[in-house]
Amino acid sequence: MISENINIGKSKRLKDGAVLYPVKFHDVHEHSDPDTRHSVTKEIHEEMIPALEAHKKARGDLYKHAEDNHVTQALFAKSEVLETWRQSMPTAEALYPLQQPHRKKLADGTVFDEVAERYFPHALDGVGIRSRAAIMSHVMYEHFKKHKTTKTHPLKWASLACGAAIPVFDAASQLINDGKHISLLLADIDPKALVFAKKLAVEDYDIHQHITLKKSNILRLKRLRRRIGENSQDAIDILGFFEYIPANRWRYRKYKVKMMMPGAIEFLETAYSLLKPGGLLVLGNMRDTHPQLVFTTQIVRWPYIRPRSLERVMDIITQAGIQPENVKLYQAGDNVYTVAAITKPK
Repeated sequence: MISENINIGKSKRLKDGAVLYPVKFHDVHEHSDPDTRHSVTKEIHEEMIPALEAHKKARGDLYKHAEDNHVTQALFAKSEVLETWRQSMPTAEALYPLQQPHRKKLADGTVFDEVAERYFPHALDGVGIRSRAAIMSHVMYEHFKKHKTTKTHPLKWASLACGAAIPVFDAASQLINDGKHISLLLADIDPKALVFAKKLAVEDYDIHQHITLKKSNILRLKRLRRRIGENSQDAIDILGFFEYIPANRWRYRKYKVKMMMPGAIEFLETAYSLLKPGGLLVLGNMRDTHPQLVFTTQIVRWPYIRPRSLERVMDIITQAGIQPENVKLYQAGDNVYTVAAITKPK
């Protein structure tokens, strides 16, 4: 089981009433190839990041965040596989080799070369993506392992902005193997992500009979409430979406379309309203102390991410009307993500 790869440490009660758990994640790739892990870490911290910082210093006020630079160019010039992968950012397909590096291929079937075999398993982004998935598997299993289900009354789980849904499938599979009946609603605005999720559900997980796909703009909050229903879901996850939107309402501009869109506070309030009393909502957010944050955002140049401190994550949660005493926070030793598990009181 995925959640067997983590150990949950002793909890700490925060001043606001939330509980924080340190997590030790046992990444199989580190243990199978510690020399490569050390080499990649050293390369990122002692060569790439200092080279970019020197470039930024030379550019001074002319530097723009995540602009094209010689460090980025050199990284992707190393490997046609990395360059192919780069073209898929930030889609669900781009996350696949980070989530499943043991398969040694991109989502389109392109086989890893030696460079890809170094970075996908061993850069901290991949480690963090895998540790947050393991944390979600753990908290979902622990919360629902005694939950009574039948075929006519399954555990209802909505994954909002599901992407390829790999962490969802990992977590749900544990419960299904434990005899639970589950109905998974996978909602995403990207039809390619839903097609890919269906493919994985059939070929890799044999879980397709449990899923329903829904192409949906989940930021249309009134429609989301109407289509899914308030107090209707046992579980909600926004594991890979919460960190992509600002806290407050923001102006969307594309082509001639201009509109105000809900921020993380308003969206979380709506997602929480979909939970039944006793239900569980899980979200994730990249940490602003991520040791390789510069590598992620300015060298690899993964777009749109909004790293946040634990305090800022909790600020958003409380502004959404959620009481801190109903929040459990998890942070793995890789220091990449904060995962929050929010329970709706009965």
